Amino acid sequence: MTTKELVVYALTSLGGLGGVVVLFTLWSQVDEMLPKNLKSSFEAFFNHQSVTGFCILFVSTVIVGIFVGFFRIFNRYFNFKIKHQNNYLDISRGFLAHKTMQLKLNRIQTIQLRQTILRRLVRLVSVNVLLSASQDEKDAQTVLIPVASIDKIMTTLKKVLTSIDFDVDHWQVSNIDKAAWYQVRFSVLRNIFIMVFVISVVIFYFPSMLQRSYILLFFFILIVIIAILILKNILTITDQKLGFNQELVYIQRSNGFSREGYYIRRDKIQGVRERGFITLFRKKVLHLDIIVRDGDGHHIIHLRYVPQSTVNHFKQWLNIGL
Repeated sequence: MTTKELVVYALTSLGGLGGVVVLFTLWSQVDEMLPKNLKSSFEAFFNHQSVTGFCILFVSTVIVGIFVGFFRIFNRYFNFKIKHQNNYLDISRGFLAHKTMQLKLNRIQTIQLRQTILRRLVRLVSVNVLLSASQDEKDAQTVLIPVASIDKIMTTLKKVLTSIDFDVDHWQVSNIDKAAWYQVRFSVLRNIFIMVFVISVVIFYFPSMLQRSYILLFFFILIVIIAILILKNILTITDQKLGFNQELVYIQRSNGFSREGYYIRRDKIQGVRERGFITLFRKKVLHLDIIVRDGDGHHIIHLRYVPQSTVNHFKQWLNIGL
């Protein structure tokens, strides 16, 4: 991991924005407990601010939040090193506070590659591992590689986990031709029904909102939500992949706007679940869930509109291999 990659990773984390929301929430709670004279001073200050002043204050707060998030990530993963030592991994990291840990290889259940929407644009990926929990080790998952270029990640993984064969050579048809249309149609219709119900309830209790300006606002919000849903559900299908070799399966899916890939050894898969409406079964199509261990619980990987032939081939591989 280079310093440049770590800087880009920290800038695209947006972790500090959550802190900004927390600050505003805390302020709304603390505001009621402030002394009257101090509260009056704050109110007088804000009442004399213009729209430009509020915009500057908001932007400044966001910049501070981004800076705090950047420093937190940079401090956590600076000088990140990982070494393969016999049956465990030796991991060290930290800028102001140096930390080390040992990770037993036999605890690794699943290797997860993850890209947020911003990191997809800059072609960076993070690697986590889902672990089996033990009595003295309560962590369910940990960061294996904080950030790496998507072009170099496989080379890095092969150096870190030398006992695993990551070369997938049996790719399957992961979804049917009309899967994107089915996925978009189902999601949009379901959410339109929910939004129409909510708007109907609001109008019933607040008839004054039938004004033209409110109707146009509702219509604009509806269009924006539908556009986001269409993009999100198209990515759900286009990002979906399934392939395996003799001992390992690779599953890729979209979780919102983030792309997730999973490398799972055949003996680490806890179960497989098939589901879907009767109309899907008639078309020989299923939704497939792969269940893996995650700490003391489980983690489910969802695949949508998978052909029945692919499901059968996957189950055959799971039972007897290639």
